[in-house]
Amino acid sequence: MKDLQTVARPYAKALFELALKHQSLKEWSDVLTVLTATVEDVQMQKLLAHPEVTGQMLVEILFDVVERILSLKKDNQLIKDALLVLADHHRLAVIPEVSRQYEALKNENAKMCSGTVFTSIQLDQKQMQRLEAGLQKKLNKTVHLNQVVQPALLGGARVQIGDMVIDGTLRARLQRLSHSLLA
Repeated sequence: MKDLQTVARPYAKALFELALKHQSLKEWSDVLTVLTATVEDVQMQKLLAHPEVTGQMLVEILFDVVERILSLKKDNQLIKDALLVLADHHRLAVIPEVSRQYEALKNENAKMCSGTVFTSIQLDQKQMQRLEAGLQKKLNKTVHLNQVVQPALLGGARVQIGDMVIDGTLRARLQRLSHSLLA
């Protein structure tokens, strides 16, 4: 099977464009969040893999869950149609990746991005704010960072936002020094 990101990309883009056209970015974000949680459920995983459960049956189940959790009141044929397209192409299992890519497109559209900062020690709130402010200035976007403490980094920080990685850790510096000395 193709790479999961590659498979999910056209679906995420199509849903994003649809949501943008109908001015329903938040609503589709909510729908995809519910669908992701449902598809990642152990029981649902069994249904997705069961040979006797049809795509139509899965669509009905997923749509019912979305309707119940989000208390949808208006006609939501677009949600059902999107699920049917995914089911027809045997792609219901990629919904979590579709959701992640949709959120990235939504954030990019809003000039926002989120990422992770890896540090050897816990940063305080002021340090996190300074780091986010510096990245916002560099990227010209609103930046939200989650922190992960990894003592093996020794010191410094590594920031990952999408495909971009800024590695200012002591461990990386020592590795670069080691490579230059051995070269």
